[in-house]
Amino acid sequence: MDIRHRRKRKPQQSAFEDGQHERSPPCEPADARELDYHALFDASPNPYLVLDRALNIVGANKAYLASTKRALSDIVGRWAWDAFPTDPDTLRQAIASFERAIRTKQPDTLALLRFDIPRPEPEGGGFEVRYWSIVATPVLNAVGEVDTLLQHPIDVTELQRLREALHTPEDGLPVELGDAQSGIFLRAQSVHEANLLLKADSERLRDLFKHAPSPLVAFRGKDLVFDMANDAYFKFVGRRDIIGKTLLEAVPELAGQGYDDLLSEVFNTGKPFIGRGMRADLRLTSGAPLHDVYFDALFQPVVDDDGKVTGIVCQLNDVTEAYRAQAALRESQDRLREGMNAARMLVWDWDLATGRVKLSENAPEIIGSAAAFGQSAFDAVHPDDAHAVRDAPLHCTPANPRYRLEYRLVRPDNGRIVWLENRGHVMFDHADAPVFVKGVAIDITERKRSEKQIADAARHDSLTGLPNRALLHEYCTHILARALRSGTGGALLFIDLDRFKPINDMYGHDAGDKVLQDVAQRLLACTRKEDVVSRLGGDEFIVVLPSIVSPHDPATVAGHIVAAVSRPIPFGELQLNVSPSIGISLFPEHGTDLESLVRCADLAMYAAKKAGRSNFKIYSPGINERENDLLRLEMQLKRAFESDGFSLHYQPIIEIRSQRVIGAEALLRMRADDGSLLAPADFIPVAEKAGMINRLGDWVVREACRQHRAWVEAGLQPITISINVSPIQFRQPSFASAIVQAVEDSGMNPSFLQIEVTESTLMDNVPETVARLRQLQDIGIRISLDDFGTGYSSLSYLGSLPLDKLKIDRSFIHSMTSDRRSRSITEAIIALGRTLNLKVVGEGIESEESMNFLRDFGCDQAQGFLFSHPLPAPEFASWYRLH
Repeated sequence: MDIRHRRKRKPQQSAFEDGQHERSPPCEPADARELDYHALFDASPNPYLVLDRALNIVGANKAYLASTKRALSDIVGRWAWDAFPTDPDTLRQAIASFERAIRTKQPDTLALLRFDIPRPEPEGGGFEVRYWSIVATPVLNAVGEVDTLLQHPIDVTELQRLREALHTPEDGLPVELGDAQSGIFLRAQSVHEANLLLKADSERLRDLFKHAPSPLVAFRGKDLVFDMANDAYFKFVGRRDIIGKTLLEAVPELAGQGYDDLLSEVFNTGKPFIGRGMRADLRLTSGAPLHDVYFDALFQPVVDDDGKVTGIVCQLNDVTEAYRAQAALRESQDRLREGMNAARMLVWDWDLATGRVKLSENAPEIIGSAAAFGQSAFDAVHPDDAHAVRDAPLHCTPANPRYRLEYRLVRPDNGRIVWLENRGHVMFDHADAPVFVKGVAIDITERKRSEKQIADAARHDSLTGLPNRALLHEYCTHILARALRSGTGGALLFIDLDRFKPINDMYGHDAGDKVLQDVAQRLLACTRKEDVVSRLGGDEFIVVLPSIVSPHDPATVAGHIVAAVSRPIPFGELQLNVSPSIGISLFPEHGTDLESLVRCADLAMYAAKKAGRSNFKIYSPGINERENDLLRLEMQLKRAFESDGFSLHYQPIIEIRSQRVIGAEALLRMRADDGSLLAPADFIPVAEKAGMINRLGDWVVREACRQHRAWVEAGLQPITISINVSPIQFRQPSFASAIVQAVEDSGMNPSFLQIEVTESTLMDNVPETVARLRQLQDIGIRISLDDFGTGYSSLSYLGSLPLDKLKIDRSFIHSMTSDRRSRSITEAIIALGRTLNLKVVGEGIESEESMNFLRDFGCDQAQGFLFSHPLPAPEFASWYRLH
């Protein structure tokens, strides 16, 4: 206990200061009784002292003042041990006794304490030594808490002096006192009575020693022989056969731990020793391993009348459990600190009244040195976000005290932007006004960087860096709206590369990628800064001219493009040659929305191809051949429904780590009039336009479920079957119920069915999307987000969608081995999937190099020609049995 700290405590207001007590109007009976109690207290012949919880004197009765020869005004308001000085050992005992009484709410007794009582000047001054036995009784308030302590001292000075006078010599006989010739009988009788008192007191002290809760032990002689010990000490050292043995004989494991040397030093110097948090390794049972114990200790030398040290009394306080609890707390705090550092999380407090923000000790690592913040931590908040940060607690209520906020902070040490996510809990005063906020801040800079990277990838073509279809749609919405307001005209050029497919097939994807990249750069060189150049996909590009002065301007630009793109493209030692076919539509003449303009330009582009390629055509209503082709394809679709002209081919999906087959994607095929198989890209747009997509989608679901059931009945191990869903099909109100019905009709286990939908499909109406997907997930059907990275999904919504899997778009996979940007995007998508606890599939795997990249990035599954082309159901079953 720190005595100096005790002395600094300010005294509480005394209830009996200057001999008075606080009174209410005397008409109340309760106050009259209170007055009687006070009179009884003051008139009691027993001395009483009243202390508050800080051990400051707040009152005393007359008997106490008389016994201590003090005035009330001299002691009220003073710390008890300032008013009545004593030696440090007595002080420690008294404070411990009083604190026990406060803690246990039970009276506590100290048998013998020495006090130096100041003697008044008329009586000669100086100090008079008095011995007291003190009983400390806690006084509880109305709620059961200790309010004050009532100290009742019993003066045992005469008894103590009698003990000192009647000490027993070595022969065991009582000392003869006084003259045998006068009053010998009375003197002997007094001695006998004193010896009886001393014996009774000794037995009581011996009993207190034995049952004391703290370990107590006494050594005698220089050899430190155990003289006596109490039960608590026997338990502490784990043995009882120690009396009469030296320290190291009784407790041999203490050899080398320094305690024999320490006790010898106390014996030789006669100076007591006080130790805190000491450690000893003991065997608590015979043959047991060493067990570390921790304790506080007081080693007090025992001195005879001649001042010679005859032994040592040791009092120990076992603090092992407290020490281990502290160690466990420190370990827990260390783990928490390490976890916070790993998660880049800091803890903060915010006093709304003063504006003071207190940060955890790991803050400098995340947001820079706190000393660099200036007047406030808010100095570092990005100016655009400061208002939102300051106002966030003001929007909370006692019923809804928590908030979450993402904002930027500018590190004062290096100027870098740090993104933080605050999660705060607001505390309110009695008037429900916010006064204080506690919270955590998580560094989400890397997440924001990944989100931005993925968002950019979702709006740009990964191979050429040009805006993709999604960003083109966004640009054109603004361009066309502005053109309609201003009355100006513009043009859209649809560009398709001639002879690109033979180059790609003959020289490989690297050559094809080089062609597309060079063409993109040449298109940019042929256009103005305000023009938009976009890649739709494959070998198709769009150029939008927002404003044209003359109807001939689009033709002029198209001529420049034909000339530029037709120049040879170097690839190693080869000179690759492609040429563009360009269709042109004008706005507002041919349409006022992007879809209409693209459709007209597409028709004009086909007319240019038919005119001899390396050419361009401006759309006119007479260009109908393409429309005729679409009409013929629509008729083939209708015949295919009537003649079982559709089939499903299955491409395996492989688990990368184990290389085992875990699923297959069902891919739709249609047999054309000439017997060839058409891929979905050839007829799905026509089916959507002709209103046949729902019927076609329903057929795909039912056929996939039927085939899965047939494979299981044939003995094949069940695997997941994935089917693609068109946006129009997904938006139907009956979509989810139709899927559920198809699964139930087939008898297929729904956990083996997976629905694949694109980003643009999911983002159309998020609440309805979530409802539909959850309806499917509720029966076990899984949901996969297809072609991830090419759409325009909001990443803030992605975490709220009920998804099971992400499929990386094949465009990233194809260019991953040669394009660092595509590799970075692929790695970011895989990391995002891992963060959202989603499986990630790479599709379009055609080389071991691509496979190795995905494996290194931690991708879960793969699909592509490297493993197998899509196969008809019988051939897939045979392939699956082999693999």
